[in-house]
Amino acid sequence: MIEMEGSFAIDHLETIEVELNESNDNDDANDDTRGQQVAKSFRVVIEPMLSEHFGSGGIMDDLFYRYGEQLREYFTHNKKAKLINVLVSMDRKG
Repeated sequence: MIEMEGSFAIDHLETIEVELNESNDNDDANDDTRGQQVAKSFRVVIEPMLSEHFGSGGIMDDLFYRYGEQLREYFTHNKKAKLINVLVSMDRKG
């Protein structure tokens, strides 16, 4: 889809699998904290890119809180969770 649009060429494409295994399988309360911890880790990397387009402050707080809640729900049903990161390096054409 990126190449069909025509503005960019994909230079490198890689997937990275990250295991998010729980330290204590018997502690269901840990799912709450784990979801927010993972969301905060993602926020450190992603927020600078998103804030350029959407601004900073309240909207980012709400976005990453919601993401943490979705992760919490996911972790309550999936004790051996994995995240897959997609790394794409592109060159601007022209």
